[in-house]
Amino acid sequence: MTRNEVLVALRARMDALVAAGAFTADGEAIEVRWDGDNYGPLPDEPAPHAFCMVEFDPGEQAIEFGEGIGRNRWMSTGTFAVLIYTSATRGAGMGLRVGDIASAWFRGYRVADLTCFGAAVVDAGRDRNNAGYRRTEVLVDIKFDLIG
Repeated sequence: MTRNEVLVALRARMDALVAAGAFTADGEAIEVRWDGDNYGPLPDEPAPHAFCMVEFDPGEQAIEFGEGIGRNRWMSTGTFAVLIYTSATRGAGMGLRVGDIASAWFRGYRVADLTCFGAAVVDAGRDRNNAGYRRTEVLVDIKFDLIG
């Protein structure tokens, strides 16, 4: 599985959560934005949204040698982050509820050579760059096999 395939798999899983109508903040649908995609500016009035990104850890651990290029298996790790932004005036509760939904959706998820392990939910407080927002982070530990 390549790093791009990992990104595609995680995006498909997040899209399925949204399509199921389960990714909401007190009944209000949450817009999902992805690192690298082109979006317009945030609305003047804070609206719930999520920003998703994958950070791959440097290096891999060899777990199987198959005698040549394309026949070796390497374990790679990283973090899938879902940063949830809610209005600062609504308090921590909304972000934590949405964070719990996302963490349950990814915790223990497995597809092909990708496995999602723990999914921590962290209340990061008011966002430093956008004072009208409060940020909740869902940090999912991922492991995947890279063939090469």
